[in-house]
Amino acid sequence: MKVVLVFVLGIAAIYGVAKFVGRMPANCDDIAEQLASYELGNYAEPEDRAPVVDRHRAVCKREGVSRDEGACLEKAKSKFAAARCVPRLFPDVEMADCDGAACYLPQLKQFTAQMCACRAGDTPCANKVNEGMAKWSQEWGKLASELGKQEPMSESDIKAVTETTMRYSECMSKAFTPAQ
Repeated sequence: MKVVLVFVLGIAAIYGVAKFVGRMPANCDDIAEQLASYELGNYAEPEDRAPVVDRHRAVCKREGVSRDEGACLEKAKSKFAAARCVPRLFPDVEMADCDGAACYLPQLKQFTAQMCACRAGDTPCANKVNEGMAKWSQEWGKLASELGKQEPMSESDIKAVTETTMRYSECMSKAFTPAQ
């Protein structure tokens, strides 16, 4: 009986220590370097990089990033993926509280509505919407590749995406056609 009690107490102690360590502060120096890379790229000059790293280090400390959050950031391969780890470090990144088509379709419909709001011949408007959609598509693709295998879309989701994409194309064509 004593052996079982010691074993259970040992497991409880290990679990408690693991939880405690995960809540300890992360290495904000490493996190600041990674965040600076998202902002400046990996090849910024040291004199350009230093103030950005200092700013991110201060934010990391102020926000109390934990070791668990730091470990997630270390695995992230894009700013968008990193924002899913610690959203409070990325106030400029809109994070949807959803996954898969439940996330994708509403955003696609929003871009379609923006494109359809462009008047005939309003090329600057159409270009602005296209730029936003291209950026979003790249971020979505990066995140999907980082997350690995995704749940396949249902037939109704595929139909909705197809219809929305066709409507986007029609409105884009209208916006790029000179008004008469």
